[in-house]
Amino acid sequence: MKTLLITVLLIISLLYSCSEDKIPIEYNCENFTITVPEYMIKSQGRTEDSFAEFVIDTTKNTKDILNVVIYKDDIKSDRKGKTTLSTYYKFVADDILDKTLESGSLNAPKEIKINGLPAMIFEITGSYVEEKQNYEYLFVSVVIESTDNFYEITTWTLLESSEKYKSTMEDIIFSFKLVE
Repeated sequence: MKTLLITVLLIISLLYSCSEDKIPIEYNCENFTITVPEYMIKSQGRTEDSFAEFVIDTTKNTKDILNVVIYKDDIKSDRKGKTTLSTYYKFVADDILDKTLESGSLNAPKEIKINGLPAMIFEITGSYVEEKQNYEYLFVSVVIESTDNFYEITTWTLLESSEKYKSTMEDIIFSFKLVE
């Protein structure tokens, strides 16, 4: 009887802790929305060109890394339509491989639709060196083409955490919606 009670309490506790991490929060970012899990917060130190960045809230989780950065690029209007979704994907993938990672490999992109918009999703695995420490990362990125702009959503986590976070990374990417 005591074992049954402990088992039931453990199952309830596990279900509660798992469901708590799945509560999505939708953020409005200029002309689009993106949904992230409740355990992520907007980053205070976003990079110059990004529209939004999200990280794991370290008050709730100090051991994991999961990051999201979103860029909106006016390159379509700057080049009068000469940049295609394919060439923009190559630009973004090369940027991650050449400027962010020490070394890495790119999986073939897949053409998809995200809320009706043409997009290309791709994965990169690679290493990043910080303070003489080598870290292996998984990047899941997408480039999205709207009428006037390209958008880039890049998510990343440590390769050792990729099984835990890959579906969350994809959920974040597929939550992108333009707001008219």
